[in-house]
Amino acid sequence: MSKRLGKALKFEEEHFSYVTNEIKALQSAHDIVLSSLEEGDKMSASGYELIMKQSDIALNIKKVYDELITCGLVYIKLNKNHQVSFCLPQKVHKLYCKGIMMEPELIDKCMKNLKPYHGLLLLTEPNRLLDSLYPDSSTPLIKLIKMYSPLKSIQILSTDTSLPLSEISSLIGSLVYWGKASVIFPLCSSNMYVVAPNASTHTNSSLIEKFMQAFPGHSLLNEISEFSLPISLKHRISPLSYPHEQKEIAQMIVWMLQHRILMQLHTYMFLVPASFHSDQKTKLKSLPDELEDSPPLIFQAQVHADGEKNNVWNKLLTLAANDKMESEILALDSDLQPVFRKLPLTVNQDDLKLFLHFFKQGYLRGTHHIEEIMYLENKTRAQICQLIDKLRQLIVTCDIEDSYINQFYPHVHNNHSGPCNV
Repeated sequence: MSKRLGKALKFEEEHFSYVTNEIKALQSAHDIVLSSLEEGDKMSASGYELIMKQSDIALNIKKVYDELITCGLVYIKLNKNHQVSFCLPQKVHKLYCKGIMMEPELIDKCMKNLKPYHGLLLLTEPNRLLDSLYPDSSTPLIKLIKMYSPLKSIQILSTDTSLPLSEISSLIGSLVYWGKASVIFPLCSSNMYVVAPNASTHTNSSLIEKFMQAFPGHSLLNEISEFSLPISLKHRISPLSYPHEQKEIAQMIVWMLQHRILMQLHTYMFLVPASFHSDQKTKLKSLPDELEDSPPLIFQAQVHADGEKNNVWNKLLTLAANDKMESEILALDSDLQPVFRKLPLTVNQDDLKLFLHFFKQGYLRGTHHIEEIMYLENKTRAQICQLIDKLRQLIVTCDIEDSYINQFYPHVHNNHSGPCNV
């Protein structure tokens, strides 16, 4: 803030002799105070009020101090012309969510990992935010706020505003830094939410009154109770309810997200085959040594470690051979081949191809949630969920928060480098 003030004062002095004139005003006020004291007036020895009236720079310095102490946001105009603004993110984000210390480095980390499938959540009404902007604020920012919706992804916002993704991401970064917005996954029926750790849910919470003012006739505690366990929007919003009721519930969920009462959970996939259980490891290590010289690889794979026929493994390699994937499967580490022996007979060639691709990409290690995989692979949720359903003996799902968004919530996982540390 001092650097910004210094640059602004230097500019105003060089062009308008602003500092010189302000010094004269301060000296004049000082002389008046001294003269008054000599004449016995009861004016304050500091002449504080008089200085505030006569000096623009003194008034602005006081305003800077007061705003840094109270809200962490500074907006001033030097010489009624030069705008100077500043944000103390540690202070701003703490006002929105007590207990959180949002360092600039955490915001930078989140912005670097921003993906086109992420969305924007304004923490105030768009019209109110527009009214608070300077008259000469950037046109792209105004355009972004006007086109904003919690239902839109960054990619859709880029299309709607005709702005490149890089510029949209930069604008979102500024809004997040200044405590005007946070990053979410756009609202849709499959989104799953749960009460956030350390959310203000006690009966004396100030949010209860705010909620009643925003949604008369509704209780915040009742709404929170619906999310005691993770629940998706499609299960929370009944399709049998009236459209205005569905809209109101969606608005209440947005309000709770804005006040960090709710957080979203994402589904991650982990490959945990039964063949890796300790009592079966010795049986399913690899094929017997005596089969190494057998002619076709497909026939080699027809035998278990215990000598029994494995029709699933045989079908798997037959399907793979038809799609030139046999060598890829047989080239896997011997400890991983038992995973593929456990594939059910219901798996078809497309399932196998998708499963093998997910396996090779590392998606089955809990490093990417379903929404990210949908974006990266251009797949629908139905396609991925169908594969999970067919391979439920091999794939375990876990619902946890996005590791890059969860830093906006004050809980112990803030320092995680990835979605799951096991």
